[in-house]
Amino acid sequence: MNLIVHPIFQLSVLGASLLGALALFVNLKRENAALRRRLGIESVVAHEAVESMRTSLRHLEKRLEDQQGSAPAPAFLPGASMNLTKRGEALRLHRRGEPAERIASALQLPRNEVELLLKVHRTVVELA
Repeated sequence: MNLIVHPIFQLSVLGASLLGALALFVNLKRENAALRRRLGIESVVAHEAVESMRTSLRHLEKRLEDQQGSAPAPAFLPGASMNLTKRGEALRLHRRGEPAERIASALQLPRNEVELLLKVHRTVVELA
């Protein structure tokens, strides 16, 4: 009798295949559950890190606001001086009708220096 054709052999192979598929299925479900647990833990850790960073950012923003509010803007910018190019540009902006504050901020010069330049220019124009 041929062993491969025998029904008991075929059923035993089928049973072994089903048991192997069941074992693989159970193993897959176990690994899936472990991954879900790990993902949940990592999600909580990531959420805590984000909240910690938000808290730090709020703290830094508050410190920056406190520093900006307590320190007045410098009246004189170190290293900023008026050369001939800036003088010409300031007079050109003044002829366009710009106020001294806007000229000073545009050229990064002290406002007092711009006002002095404009007064001297008016005086020279009146004398001429």
